Amino acid sequence: MFVSGWCWISPVTILCCTTEISSRSLESQKRRFLGYYVLHSSSKNRQGVGRRPRVEPELQNPFPFCDTKIECQIFESKKDRRARNFPGNLFKSNSLYRDVPVELMAKENICCLYPTCPEFTQALSEQKKGFIVKARESFQKSLKKCPGDVRIYVAWSKMELQEGKTEQARRLLLAAEEIDSSSAHVLCALAILEEKLGRTSRAREIFQRCIELDPKDGVAWQAYALFETRQGRDKEAREIFCKGVQYASKCAYLWQAWGVYEQKKGKLREATDKFRLATAADPTHCPSWQAWAIVEEKLGNIEFARELFEKALQVDPHSAPTYQAFGLLESRQGNKDRARQLFKRGLGVNPQHSHLLHAWAQLEESAGNFEFARQLYDWGVKSEFPKCQVTLKSWLKMEISLGYFDESMSKLLNLRSTAKQVVEELRIMRKLLESRSEADIHLFMQWLSNRAKEDQQIWARIRSLSEAEGRKIQKWMERRSSEDIKAFYEWLQRSQSSTGFLHSVFRRDDS
Repeated sequence: MFVSGWCWISPVTILCCTTEISSRSLESQKRRFLGYYVLHSSSKNRQGVGRRPRVEPELQNPFPFCDTKIECQIFESKKDRRARNFPGNLFKSNSLYRDVPVELMAKENICCLYPTCPEFTQALSEQKKGFIVKARESFQKSLKKCPGDVRIYVAWSKMELQEGKTEQARRLLLAAEEIDSSSAHVLCALAILEEKLGRTSRAREIFQRCIELDPKDGVAWQAYALFETRQGRDKEAREIFCKGVQYASKCAYLWQAWGVYEQKKGKLREATDKFRLATAADPTHCPSWQAWAIVEEKLGNIEFARELFEKALQVDPHSAPTYQAFGLLESRQGNKDRARQLFKRGLGVNPQHSHLLHAWAQLEESAGNFEFARQLYDWGVKSEFPKCQVTLKSWLKMEISLGYFDESMSKLLNLRSTAKQVVEELRIMRKLLESRSEADIHLFMQWLSNRAKEDQQIWARIRSLSEAEGRKIQKWMERRSSEDIKAFYEWLQRSQSSTGFLHSVFRRDDS
């Protein structure tokens, strides 16, 4: 006996390309992925299609073979592995890889969340670009066109939550719940909002209601399990993951989330098992391939990690996060040129991917290419401002290490109100150091003159380096004629104390 609608896998003793199987058998059983297992469908035994699922259906073990180790063919040479299709080289002749059984399920599209509405697509695009006011207007237009589509309410509430408008977000979700109280998508979003408001008990009740409404909704199980991990309830989280994959065994998102959770707990072997199952459930799920590759690198299996990254990019050539992670692997292996190629390809896909820009900037900084690193840091800050603390902190740390900024500047990053000021000063310093035109020098001199009016100690700090030169610099800054600009630039080029000069300009007194 088994639960109707389940798909299960039976181990068979076949090899990838040498097994003789009839075309009829291939059509009915759909041999997939590694070639070591055959997929059977229980569609002939399904009954009651269209009925509402029971709250607690009786659970059977959908993977009866998982208690048994399955032997698979080991390819001894790299040439032999590459002679087959990619899935055939996922098992290597390394003793680190255990013969973990893989259950394979039919691909299922479980996250078609957004309607085909031009106004809604425009709202999402404007939100991504940071045009929040325009995005709100587009959301309103899309609701007028599709007033009963709760998915628009959910997306709009997510934006408002990101902007810190929790009450507006809550009103939108409650309105969506009134339209469709059985939508697991709405209830999941509402549960997450309740968690952010500190109402964990209420959030837990809503999550439980979600999975009762649709036990086969893998995204609901995923959100519920991750909620428990954030509450520090590891035992409960694992139980939810375990129960969730029994009901939603074809959900790659759920398997991947479980794998990432085990990775964070330091259980890398268990994580690779989950990622293997995620890619089996949906071979086109790029994040699962990427996450698997990252763990294999941590285990020291660099070549295998590269193969997994290549597979991820084969599945989704437009995945900027995969280019970033792959580039970081090559950078850590000392292959800086290869890393640069991957970062460049990633930016070709998404020029505004701040994490990729940050990774590339750190690579150039470590290589001593500080001017190019500044350009990349600046680019990264622009792409995600004002949520650019990580990139901004790394940029400022580099300038402090080079002596251009004082340690006191780092204190300003703790305040959101002064982050914009730090960005301005980093950019003005970059213009001075690169000084590609007379206009750049003039802009710096004008900025310094205005800055000195706010901070009366600046000229005193500059004169402390050299009394005569300090007074001369002050006159140049105040007059800013063509001769002054040229004189200041020449002084800056020949001066041995230009670092001390900038340190005095950008310093913040403790007082």
